[in-house]
Amino acid sequence: MWLLIAIKGNPNLSKNCIGIFYLINGRIVSEKAPASTIKPYGHVRAYPRQHYELWTDLQKKDPDLYDLDCYSLPRGRVRYNDNMKKFEITADRHILEKDRLRTLVIQGFHLEKSDVQFKEDEHYRCAVCENGIEQR
Repeated sequence: MWLLIAIKGNPNLSKNCIGIFYLINGRIVSEKAPASTIKPYGHVRAYPRQHYELWTDLQKKDPDLYDLDCYSLPRGRVRYNDNMKKFEITADRHILEKDRLRTLVIQGFHLEKSDVQFKEDEHYRCAVCENGIEQR
């Protein structure tokens, strides 16, 4: 599923961020950095840390997360494509299907809606999608 939005000008890479995020109890919890601080690999700037690394940090802060693994909850990633001059938000369908959550990701990463492209990706499927268990 792709949602394409027309480009209006060039993004501000010193303000706009890339990174990783989770949907936890209706909130977007993220780790991010300004896109300008990340060197591109080919034509894509991707945040270097993985979800399992962020998850370990989150579990230390919230004991309620101890019984879950890093793939249980909806999650996603924001990358920047230098060729297309667009931010690519790849995420679980539970995030992409809700305008409110897409807006929270856009705002949380300091992006402009016109500079964003959304994509559903099987790598970010949560346990609800994989196994039919209840989402937190």
